[in-house]
Amino acid sequence: MGTYKAYEPHQHPDPQFPIIFHFDTVSVNPEIPFEFQWHEDIELLFGVEGEGIVISNTERLPLRKGELCIVNSNYLHRIYTDGICRYYCLIPDNSLCPGWEAFQEKLVFQSHLSDEKIRRQFEGIVQEMENCGPYYKTVVKAQVTILLAELCRNYALSTTEFSPGRRDNRIELVKSAIRYLHEHYSEEISIEDICSYVGFSKYYFCHTFKEITGSTVIQYLNFIRCQNAHSLLATGKYNVAECAELSGFHNMSYFTRIYKRQLGILPSRQKEEYKNSFSQ
Repeated sequence: MGTYKAYEPHQHPDPQFPIIFHFDTVSVNPEIPFEFQWHEDIELLFGVEGEGIVISNTERLPLRKGELCIVNSNYLHRIYTDGICRYYCLIPDNSLCPGWEAFQEKLVFQSHLSDEKIRRQFEGIVQEMENCGPYYKTVVKAQVTILLAELCRNYALSTTEFSPGRRDNRIELVKSAIRYLHEHYSEEISIEDICSYVGFSKYYFCHTFKEITGSTVIQYLNFIRCQNAHSLLATGKYNVAECAELSGFHNMSYFTRIYKRQLGILPSRQKEEYKNSFSQ
């Protein structure tokens, strides 16, 4: 049974600085279904270069330079692009501002912003994080707090303005299925097993899963399995056949074909590359 990763509880190495901040690049690969995640904290994505699409529950949001996408609490989300997209990701923990409704699921923010003031505020945070000057963490916490206050003032939605899919039971169905796939990918599971778990007919489940995620259930399962096999290969502790078996692939030719399609390299070649890196 695997470690469940789609639901992402955040942990902060420094409790006095409860902020996740990083620069990301995503590029096109039509063979790989991007992983969906959800978490309790809101997530702010600030475009730097290119254009991406943020899927947030059932919304498709453009992510462009100088614009902000907000992924609300517990929204199922991922990002993809037809070319290349670079962006900053900022995730403030709810302990940053205890008691604020901004970190409660009942408060929802407008999901796509093109606001000059917000842009300048976010760029100020980027500058502080990159320069790491004296007391930068204190400054960043203050800047993030001001940014969140600005969002609460001007971009918080009332209960009648919730974005599409906010109370959509299809989202919960997909979350449940993804959770099941992560917990059982190493086993021999069938569509019928998943349908029994989520409590819906095969037709409705498969149609809904593809509609929300853009991938078939089998494509998504193979993605999870290949990612696990890749992680196992990276350890250098297992041969290719063992990595396949431990990841739920029981046919080596099928595993090789799917791994090459999704990761662009044969698993045997990947194993060799990791072996060479260990020996250096």
